[in-house]
Amino acid sequence: MHAASMHMNEWLPTEKAVLGLLSANHKPLQSSGTHTNVIDRRTVVNNNAASVDAIWSRCRHDKTEIERVAAHFEINRTNNCSRAIGLASAPTPKSSLEEAWRES
Repeated sequence: MHAASMHMNEWLPTEKAVLGLLSANHKPLQSSGTHTNVIDRRTVVNNNAASVDAIWSRCRHDKTEIERVAAHFEINRTNNCSRAIGLASAPTPKSSLEEAWRES
């Protein structure tokens, strides 16, 4: 899977590397008791692939926001399952995907 964010732009060549990235992102959130709200989302699907975009608002128990991220996933369907093959994310103050992602 390829992952691109403010902190990385690299291929994660193994399942272990992908799970390590997920763990590194989830552990701080889980240990602090935060929850995530989906502010906006968009999914495009065909028979063999999909793209999923979302704006996530990560909040404390008192509902104060600690982080807002725009995320994009590329997903490929195989015979056995669907797999994320690409991830792009960026912090954003925006509330809509249209505003959050820069158009070229």
